[in-house]
Amino acid sequence: MRSRPIAFLVPLLAPLALVATPSPALAQIGMNPVQDYINKTSLLNNILSNRRATDMSQQRQGAGASSRAQSGGAAATEAANPSAFRHSGATILPAVLSERAAAGSARDASVRFFGSLLDLYTRTARTDGFPEHDLAYALEYYVVNTYMTYHDLHEVPYDKDPRIKRSADPLERLQLLAEKKALKVSMSQERAVFNQIRGMLAANPSIARLSDREKQEATELLAIMMGVNYSTYMRGVETGDDRLLQEARQGARQNLERLLGLPVDRIKIGSKGLEQ
Repeated sequence: MRSRPIAFLVPLLAPLALVATPSPALAQIGMNPVQDYINKTSLLNNILSNRRATDMSQQRQGAGASSRAQSGGAAATEAANPSAFRHSGATILPAVLSERAAAGSARDASVRFFGSLLDLYTRTARTDGFPEHDLAYALEYYVVNTYMTYHDLHEVPYDKDPRIKRSADPLERLQLLAEKKALKVSMSQERAVFNQIRGMLAANPSIARLSDREKQEATELLAIMMGVNYSTYMRGVETGDDRLLQEARQGARQNLERLLGLPVDRIKIGSKGLEQ
């Protein structure tokens, strides 16, 4: 069956499911500060709830998307790209998410952990040539990496790779490795997803009304949400803990389905971006 672009990014259902706390230090806090924050804010839901924007995103994909792809991740002016924002010069959410943690070392550990997830986001954007101060990239980062978690597509050591470890047969393992390489999201596919999402946000009048702080806040939230799940997954890989891996995959499945409004097995990433 021929794949079709997803009429994607239906209203984001809050709260998005998150998996178990990814580190012993944070587990001692006895709460899920990210989930608590999501329960109290409607920012992401307001950004993504415009149906007209979703419809128009499909009309913008042809020539407009291909011309945008030529510029890659180059920064655009806010007038041309309303999802871009001026960074405040300091992070917002690590301190906010950690404010209910116990004072002292536990709170410091929480701030450092959330800050490290934002550092990961920034490094990834710069390495791959995407604009880090852009809500469209934050959504692309969230969707693509969550997709890779669910399908065991992250780069990990061969001897610890959950996909490869499904078989003990050497020949079958080679087949699984080839399958993983074929399924892995390419950079051109990532750019297609980014342009797809950027077109949707540009068609949404509410995006232009957001302040720089609101866009930075939403960007940090998406980066941290992805990072919490990714950290759990990678800890499962490192320790060989199947329970953690299953929690991470389940969290990824729920988050993709709630964000995109489709069963996870119908969500594909191809040359045109998100497809079904």
